[in-house]
Formats: sequence, C-alpha cells, structure tokens
Amino acid sequence: MDATIIDAPCSAKNAEKACVPEMHQTRKGNVWCFGVKCHVDIDAGSGLVHTIMVTPANKHDITETVNSIREDDAVVYGDSGYLDVQKRLKIKQNKYFSNIDFRITRRPKGLPKDNAIDCLSPAFPCLIKDDKKRKNVMELVSQKMRKLAPEMDPLRLGTGWKPEDLSKPQILIESTFGDSHPGSGHLDQLVTAARKGIVEAGGYGARYFCTDICDGESQGTDGINYSLASREMIANMIEIHANATPFDGGVYISSCDKGMPANLMGLARVNIP
Repeated sequence: MDATIIDAPCSAKNAEKACVPEMHQTRKGNVWCFGVKCHVDIDAGSGLVHTIMVTPANKHDITETVNSIREDDAVVYGDSGYLDVQKRLKIKQNKYFSNIDFRITRRPKGLPKDNAIDCLSPAFPCLIKDDKKRKNVMELVSQKMRKLAPEMDPLRLGTGWKPEDLSKPQILIESTFGDSHPGSGHLDQLVTAARKGIVEAGGYGARYFCTDICDGESQGTDGINYSLASREMIANMIEIHANATPFDGGVYISSCDKGMPANLMGLARVNIP
C-alpha cells in the first residue's frame, strides 16, 4: 500500500467558481502542494491494483488503511507513513485486520546503528563459495535494504522476480539500448547475456535503460545542442538508478562517444563493484 499526491493548479475551481472541496493544500518535506491524494493498494502476488481511493491531499496515508486492506490479507507492506498502523482502534477491533502481519518500513533514525546501511559494503566477495571466507564478508547492501524497506519484496515480485531471487546478490545492469543508432540497437542482446551470466554466478540482474542520441542524426540542426547534455543526463540516470534502490554491483553496457563516457561518469559516482 502507498499514497501519492496529485498536484493541481491553485486556481482549480468548480462550476460554482469555488475551490474544489476535495482538494486541499499540504506539505511534503519542504514543498507545499495543492490537490488530492491517491491511495493505492496492490496485490503482492499478482502485481494487480485492487483498491484506489482519492482524498484531499492533507489526509494522512494511515487513515485510509482500514478502507483499503482486505479481510483475506495475510501480510501488508507499507512505507514509514504507515508506522504503527496495527495499533489503530479500527484495526485492533477487527477480527480479520488484527491478524494481519504489517511489515512497515522503519525510519532511519529509529534503526540501531549496527543495522544502518553501508552503501560501500563489498558485494562480489559474497559470491565466494568458501564458507570460511564468507564469515568475514559484510552483509549485502541489498539485503540490508530489504530489512529497512520490506515493501521492496512485493515490488520486485511484481516485476517478474521469483521469491528465491530476493535473497541473491542484486546486480544493476545499466544499458543505453535503444533505436537511436546502430551502436545501441543491439545492446539488448548483451544485456541478456550479462543477465544470464549473473544468474549462473548465483546473483540476479535488474535491467535499467537510458538510451543515448546520435550526433550523425542531429548534425546541422539545433538538435546537436543536446549532444553533451545527453551525456550528463545518462550519467545522472545511472546515479539515480543505482542509489534509489541500492545494488550490490553493476554491469554497464554502452557504445559510441556519448554513452561510454556517460557510463564511466555514472560508474565513478555510484562507487559499487
């Protein structure tokens, strides 16, 4: 379960030229928003949405939980906005809801120091099969994140992961595959080969794409002005992909004189094997 704010112009008015009552202002972090909040619940097994509700934006995520969970739910995942949801009176007094296992992400400040995520933990040494050597290896970053954010598991399952894949070393496969030019059009084959190799080594590869552009197709037009900008954008997206969901290692596949420097820049930023 999760919720997101749908922002609307502050001038949004109804037929009576009054502000729409279903919309309200609220603050998310340091940003003020005006609009509605969409509460979405997804079945962890099938990946299908089973409930969508819309409330004013200032309605707290946790208040709609009782209206969105189902009586046959055994486990419910949520972010830190749902902390202590199991203590709410309507949940405790319901004979079905009171038996649900709520797995809610804890806030970083509430974690013990030994559970803090170390994004510089070595990853690939964990693939060594010698049990004696494994004892001195730190826990995988991906597995630390699973403890901190248990809702990651059903999200992974919804994208095709199998339950047994979740505990494996998770490897980012970043590629500039796309139909922008001949150098990128075949990279999906290399991505497939890389993923196969990762699986054979005992890990699981997650595919991420951010394609590049071709100078040859933009020469003599204003499009050439986007050439260097595209390099920065690809590097930015690699950094975002690698840090938004911590991985234990990465494989970077690209070609041409924009994609390759961009991948090297992104590789240097994320600092993972």
